[in-house]
Amino acid sequence: MTMQSARLRTVSALTGTTLAFAAAAVALTGTAAQADCSHRSADLDYGSDQVVAAAGTSGEAIRTGPHVGCSRVITLATGRWVTLDCYTEGDTVAGRDTWSRVRYSNGGPVYQGWLPDSRLREHGAQEECPA
Repeated sequence: MTMQSARLRTVSALTGTTLAFAAAAVALTGTAAQADCSHRSADLDYGSDQVVAAAGTSGEAIRTGPHVGCSRVITLATGRWVTLDCYTEGDTVAGRDTWSRVRYSNGGPVYQGWLPDSRLREHGAQEECPA
């Protein structure tokens, strides 16, 4: 075996190991990245707050959990008021990782879910949700 062929086999073996490691990391990340959209909440905060949508958008989605991957319940326009229940940690949105459990009704059905605190004028609930 020549020195060059020995190097090629070593590189090939290392590349295979690296690719296997990368595939395992992607598989783990895919599992870990799936959002857990079921979080405990309670009506602990008696305040309200106003929706402030991100620049270039007209509203913000109330979601089923405190993660951007959770399903959308309803999208609220900037300026809409929500009732606050409590807050918990979730995905980071615009530099903040807390989300508030909110309720919204405009004379019709009551929608419940989570909004990132970065999208609420006063940064959401003051009371932490139960663990």
